[in-house]
Amino acid sequence: MMRIVSKMILLLFCFMFIGESYADKLEHLRSTRKITTEAELSAPWYTIQIVALRESPQNPQFFRDFQNVREFNCTDGYVRYTVGKYNSFSDAADELSKYKQRGFDDVFVLNLQRISLVDNNYTSTPDSYKPSSGKDYTIQVAAYRFPVYLTEFDQFDEVYEFRMDDNIFRYTVGRFDGTDAIDELKNLRQSGYPEAYLVPFDDYAPYRIE
Repeated sequence: MMRIVSKMILLLFCFMFIGESYADKLEHLRSTRKITTEAELSAPWYTIQIVALRESPQNPQFFRDFQNVREFNCTDGYVRYTVGKYNSFSDAADELSKYKQRGFDDVFVLNLQRISLVDNNYTSTPDSYKPSSGKDYTIQVAAYRFPVYLTEFDQFDEVYEFRMDDNIFRYTVGRFDGTDAIDELKNLRQSGYPEAYLVPFDDYAPYRIE
């Protein structure tokens, strides 16, 4: 009887160990509020800046009062966080009062043409880019300051999560040979991800979160 009990305890310990090994190590950071990291500047040019920081916040709750925040890592040493996209200054100015009424007195209209971004190694590939046959590619669909729940990408069968050396979490889908990559990218853009782009899989592989 003691031998059976010992085996049961051992099995229970093994199951607990396996469960811990597959636990989500980033669960404490995951957020449903998407702080999107922008790698390029593009129209519409007007937005509302809510804060500029020397260092990026480490807690997703910092943005608990906002939805769809964008992050711009600027060459002047500040990381700017904005909300909204507007075609004109006046359109953006009309929205300022809503944020000031909520207690955000330092918000103002920002023209993105007046800032410049720090270069990084993870900018989107140009449409003229030609993948190489025999080389694997994946398609980046999102880049966030904080990790999101993978259920955000339930429509895809194969999702990869990466934490790059700039501490941005990037999400890609699929793994394709270069001969098929362009067609897969076109299909994905037509399905609702117009800003998706190709990435050589080996470039991201060292940063993959299993």
